[in-house]
Amino acid sequence: MDRVDICCEISMMSSCIALPREGHLQQLYHVFAYLKVYYNARIVFDPSYPDVNFDDFKGNYCEKMHGDTKEEIPPNCPESLGKEFIMRAFVDRDHA
Repeated sequence: MDRVDICCEISMMSSCIALPREGHLQQLYHVFAYLKVYYNARIVFDPSYPDVNFDDFKGNYCEKMHGDTKEEIPPNCPESLGKEFIMRAFVDRDHA
């Protein structure tokens, strides 16, 4: 799916495909109304790197959990092309 803006909604509607109800059809109408208005929407990504001070974070949960592990890269991996990127995700630790 190349429409990131409706990815979650379509995934949720797909889970109801085996036993659809009348309310599901109404929600699909909302999705199509959104697509009618925003048919040419774009998401723009900023290629610059943020200035993050990692000293501000107290402890590192991943290091405690996994130790000093490194990602294994296969020896026959092709050479990277283009600009590298760093993916960061911030989550709430209490899962609330």
